Order: sequence, then C-alpha cells, then structure tokens
Amino acid sequence: MKNMEAQLETIQKTLASVEKAQIRSNEEEKEVGKSYSYLNARKDVALGKIAKAPLWDEKTTSRFNDFLHMVKEKDYAAIKKAFGDNVQDNVSNWIPTEFRSELVRLAYLNSIVMQKATIIPMSRDKVTMPAPSGNYTVGWIDAGSAMTDSKITVGKLDLDSKKLGALALINNEDLADSAYPLALVVANQMGEDFGKAIDLETFQSYGSAFAGIDSASNVQAVTGGVDATPTFAELLTEANILTAAGKLDDLQQDGAEWYFTPGAWNAIRAIQDGSSSKIVRLNESYKYDLLGFPVNVSSRVGPVATASKCAGFFGNMKNVYIGDRMDLTIATSDQYRFANDQTVFRAVQRIAIAVGLPTSWVRLIFGSAS
Repeated sequence: MKNMEAQLETIQKTLASVEKAQIRSNEEEKEVGKSYSYLNARKDVALGKIAKAPLWDEKTTSRFNDFLHMVKEKDYAAIKKAFGDNVQDNVSNWIPTEFRSELVRLAYLNSIVMQKATIIPMSRDKVTMPAPSGNYTVGWIDAGSAMTDSKITVGKLDLDSKKLGALALINNEDLADSAYPLALVVANQMGEDFGKAIDLETFQSYGSAFAGIDSASNVQAVTGGVDATPTFAELLTEANILTAAGKLDDLQQDGAEWYFTPGAWNAIRAIQDGSSSKIVRLNESYKYDLLGFPVNVSSRVGPVATASKCAGFFGNMKNVYIGDRMDLTIATSDQYRFANDQTVFRAVQRIAIAVGLPTSWVRLIFGSAS
C-alpha cells in the first residue's frame, strides 16, 4: 500500500510539474503579444493551431474580461496592480499587450488575401524593395560550363504603410455581465473588420490608401460591356475569359487563381460553349474550377456590375505584397459613445499593400460609360 501511495504521489508531482510548465507567465505573454505578426499567424495556422491563438487560452480570456470590467468601473489602481507595465493613472487609452495576438490571428483567418499574399515584416513605416521583371535562370550545369545569364530587369517597389483602424462597440450593461463573452465579441469583431478591410483595399482600392489590383498600373486588363449600364454577361464571355487566362505566360500561370464577385460567378456558370454545353458544368459547380484554375468567390472582390469597375481577377496572390508594420495598438474609451451608454474599443495598425511583379495579374473590367 505504501509503495502504491508513493507511486501515486510521484505521478501527481509529475502532472503538477507538466501543468506548471504549460502555464505561461504574464511577462512571457506580454513579450509575445508585442511581436506577434501575420507571419506568426501563418505559421500557427499551418501547424493546425486554428482553435485559438497561441496566447488566447482560458487564462488569457479571463484576464481580458477582468481588464474590461476594471475599465468599466474606472478602477485604475486595480488595473495597475494586475497588469503593471507602464500603466498611467488614466488607462482609457491602453490595453495589455498580450491580447493583441488574437486580433492579428483573427484578421489573418478572416482575410482572403492575407492567407495567400507575400507578407513582408516592416521595421519602419516605409520599405523599398526590388521588384524584378523577367525570369531568373535555373538549370543544370556541365563541368567547366558557364551559367546562362538571367533575363532580369530590376525595378523597385515601395511599401508605404498607412493606418488601418477598427472599432468594436460594447453596451455597458454587457460589460457589467460576468457571463457575457466580452473577449470573444471584441476580438472577433475587430479581427473580421481588419481582414475585410485588407481584402477590399487589395481588390477594389476601397479606401484609396493603395492602388489595388483593380487600378495598379502593372496589372493587365480585359475590357468589355462598354455602356452606362453594363451586365456581367457582356464582360464575362467565353472569349474574354480565355483572353484573360492567355495574358499570363506559363510561369505566371503557375499558382494562379480566379477571383470573382458572386454575381460574376453566377454569370459564368450560365455561359454555354459552341455546342450549347455549360463551360462550368452544373453537377460540378461546387468544385469551383475554371479552365483548370481554382475559383474564389467573394463579395469583397467587386461590387455589382458597374461601369469602370472590375468583375474579376486572375493571378497568383503571392505577387501581392502585404507590409506588416507590427505595431498594432488598442485603446478603450467610455467618452466617445457616452450618450449611447457604450464603451468603444479601437484598434489601429499600420499596413502596406502593393501589387509586386509586373504583368502578373489580369483584371476583367467593365468599360467606361459611353
């Protein structure tokens, strides 16, 4: 019996030691929260860590909820005691750094673009990088033979970051409800807003902060439907789709995908070939495949059929560069929405967007109104 009790005690100590090792210290959380980036999110998702962010476990959620309740009660002394690091007497514009990683991860998961684009970490607000045009030469070399020179024209690409902001509004009665999932609501709303804003700017130049794929000068165009009230059927003909795919050479087509607004994709599914057969077979429609290339359908790609607007794009998203300044800041205020009895949470991050390699994308665009 004593031997069994000793073994049980050893097992309990081992389990306690393992559990202790899995619990991160507040300081560790803060350090990772400061530096967590979209590249970190990409790595975590690739490893299957999609259920929760690396630091957004039950303990972190509980700490976040505690913080929000302290904000509601204006209990700055309690916040300073609980969280420390450079907390001033009035902390309405401050939030613990360890909570930032969840917003970054959710923005990544909610974006079509972020998951496929080339992400460039930025240690300053503006970064200039080479933008080569042409093909590097790769091949086998015989002994004593010279390598064939690459046919590359080197240009430059400027990543100039702009501020991207998101607001989450919480009713104060919800702040006072201990059962309300504050952490989930705030993080999900802001993460979704960030991801959507990045997609809209990339495809549509929605906020005019950057030249998106719809307006970048190095994107080729297939134009159709030249009138004041165009339809998707005027632009998305069999001939125009084939022309769009043919504008990219074999190397550029490698990894390329289609991106369509829902209305555009529905019009494509109605197209018939010369034998009166659908070019996208209805019984295979959920494969989302066109001319052998994957199809992505989202309202973020474009608006309704409108003169001078794009209905779809063809290209490899790796040729879109996202500059991540990695300085996400989050603030809280009970003054902005005081009359509505709400507390607002504001997140601001610096992001840069650029279409990289020349002629690596094609846009299908309606003509100007006649």
